Amino acid sequence: MNMPQDLYDVAIVGLGPTGLTLAHLLGRRGLRVLALEREPQFYGNARAVYTDDECMRVFQAAGVAADVEADMLLDTPVQWVLEDGSVLSQLRRTDRPYGWAVSNFFYQPYLETKMERLLARYPNVTVMRGRELVKFVQDEDGVVVEHAASAGSQYAQPPAAAPKLSESARVRAQWLVACDGGRSGVRNSLGIKMAGKSFPEPWLVVDIKYDAAIHGPGHELGRARRVQSRLEAQRRAARRRPETDRHL
Repeated sequence: MNMPQDLYDVAIVGLGPTGLTLAHLLGRRGLRVLALEREPQFYGNARAVYTDDECMRVFQAAGVAADVEADMLLDTPVQWVLEDGSVLSQLRRTDRPYGWAVSNFFYQPYLETKMERLLARYPNVTVMRGRELVKFVQDEDGVVVEHAASAGSQYAQPPAAAPKLSESARVRAQWLVACDGGRSGVRNSLGIKMAGKSFPEPWLVVDIKYDAAIHGPGHELGRARRVQSRLEAQRRAARRRPETDRHL
C-alpha cells in the first residue's frame, strides 16, 4: 500500500447520474476531482426513465443540459391504463415554467455514457472506473481514501474468472462524497441508516422498440410522438441561444 500522494479537492464514490452530475458541477468550478466507480463497465439496462424540468435546470448548471436533452423524448404523454387496456388517467404538459420541458423520458445508459464522455472536457477531473473504495479515514485536514481494482458486481452474472488481487492506492481529499446508491458502502461504514420508503408493490420496467408506422394499440400515441419529434426538431434548429440565456 502506498502513502497518499495525490491531493484532490473532492473524491466522489459512484458514477451513476448523481455522481456524474456532481463531477460536472465541480469540474466547471475548477476543483480537482477524483471519481471512483467499482463497475468496470456501465450497466446496459434502464432503471430511471424520467426527469422533470427542475432536474433539467440542474443539468443546465452542470453544463450538460443540451447534450442530454438531445437523447430524450420531450413532452411525451404519460398514461395509466387498467388491465383491460382502458385509460385511467393521462398526463401531458407542454408548458415550460422553468425553460425546459416538464416531461422528459430518457434511456439511462445513453444518459450515463454521454455524461461520462463529456467529463473529458475537464483536465481537473480524474475518472477511475473499475476501482472500489475499500477504506477511508478522516482527520482534521480531510480524508484519506484507499481504493483498489474491482471486478464489479458482474450485474448478477457469474464472473468469468476470479478477480486478480492488486495493491491498493491511497489518495487524500478535502471532501469525500458518497454517490454509491441505495446500498452505499460509505453510508454503511458510517452507520447511517437508509432514509425514505419503497413502494409495497413490485415494479417491472420494460423497454420496447415501437414502430409508429404499424397501426395497432397505442398508434395514436405513436402519431403524437412523431408530430412531437418534428416539432422538437424545428425547435432545436431555431434555438441558437447559449444555455445561460435560458430562464436564470
